[in-house]
Order: sequence, then C-alpha cells, then structure tokens
Amino acid sequence: VDDIDFSMDNQLALNEDADDYADAHMFRAWVNGKIMFFSSTAFQSDVPNQQAGFTNLSYRNENWRVYSLPIPDSGIVMEVGEKISLRQTLVSNILLNLFFPLLVLVPVIGFLIWLGINSGLRTIHGLVHQIRTRSPDDLSEIPVGDLPRDLLPLRRSINQLLGKLGRSLTLERRFSDLAAHQLRTPQASVKLLLQMLGSTDDELERKAIIGDLVTSNNRATHLIEQLLRLARVSHHPLNPMPVHLYHLMASTLAEVGNIITS
Repeated sequence: VDDIDFSMDNQLALNEDADDYADAHMFRAWVNGKIMFFSSTAFQSDVPNQQAGFTNLSYRNENWRVYSLPIPDSGIVMEVGEKISLRQTLVSNILLNLFFPLLVLVPVIGFLIWLGINSGLRTIHGLVHQIRTRSPDDLSEIPVGDLPRDLLPLRRSINQLLGKLGRSLTLERRFSDLAAHQLRTPQASVKLLLQMLGSTDDELERKAIIGDLVTSNNRATHLIEQLLRLARVSHHPLNPMPVHLYHLMASTLAEVGNIITS
C-alpha cells in the first residue's frame, strides 16, 4: 500500500486531457468551522462554507457550482465545486459528439424502419391486390398463401363475407328465376282472355271473359305481393310449414283452365 501514490498530480497525469480541467475543480474539507484539507484551486478562507446542497457563487470573476455535504454528528463539511463554464463546455462537446453521429444514424435508422414496415406490409398489399383484381362474379375464397399468422383472422373474415355474398347472390338469382316463371302463367292467361274478348260478339261470353280477366288480374296482383314479400324475407331464416297440395293444385288448374280448354 505504501508504494501507491494517491497525490492529485499523479492522478491527473493518468489522463492527458485532465490538465485542461484541473483548474476548473476544487474541494475543501471543513472541521468544526476550519478548513483542514483543500485543493490548490480551492476558495480562500474568506469564502465561508456554503449551505448544504447545490449553490451558485462568483469567485474571482468566475461562476462556480458548489455542492456542500455536512456529515451529521461529526462537525465535518465537505465541499466540491466546478466552474460553470467548464460544465457548459462539456455539455457543448457532448452535444456536438452526439449530433454528428445522429446526423448519420437517424436517416439510416429511418431507412431501416421503412424497409421493415414495407416488408411487413407486402403481404397486406398482396391481399389488397387479390381483392381489387377480382371480377364481380368471382366470390371464391382467398388463398392463405404466405399470409402471416396475425392476418389469418382477417383472411377468415373476408372469406366469410365472400361466402355470405355468394349465398345472397344465389338467392337473388333463384328469386329472379322464380319470379319470371311465376309471372308467365297469369300473363299468358290475361293475353288469352284478351284475345277471346276481342273475337267474341256474345254479350254473356264477354261478361264471363271480363270476370275471368278480373280474377286473373287479382291473382297476378296477389302473386306480385307474394313475390315482394318473398324478396323481403329471402335473407332471413325460413320456417317451413305444411301445405295442402289439393288446394294448391286446384288453384293452379283453375288459372290455366282457360288455356287447356282452348
């Protein structure tokens, strides 16, 4: 232990740049109100010890930042100080040393972030492209492909929506075919009755034909109302109910009776 020299000169010699800052630091050790230890740059004894904590003061036209630490129940007060100009110089050097690396790193980091986001969104762009390039009639499921796991719920939801749209379009096509088929019968009956009305001279027969026309028109109106009601409920769950085929067949034969007899 005796071979180790703890003097300030040897300590400062360890760093070539330390001499530039040696004069900007000081320390004083007070014992019972008297200075017992101090550095060569310390304040003179006419400068009293400072209050506990941080204090700013001016000494020989230099502004200092001083920290005072009283040790309880010992009468010892330790003071260390540093020139504010040195602190400002150090802060300026730190900022300059940070500014130029950041000036290069920020664009590089921004570019890397852009690459990462673009790579992550590439699968989403592919999904959007598949949807945009589809024809209106193509409602088949979207293939999973290379979609990441986080996008699988989205793909599943879109495929469910496409399935619902497909079923809806199928129901609409069936309704259109059913409406066209059902409207042909009363229309053909009305057409035939009009031809018969124009070719007869018998007043009784004309009244009978007019009566059939009114009946056929009422049936056509009732059929249209049923079709409109069916269009409104076609997307709702159906509740099948039993139907008496005898009455259904009788009404159907009555509608086409004039065509059969002709």
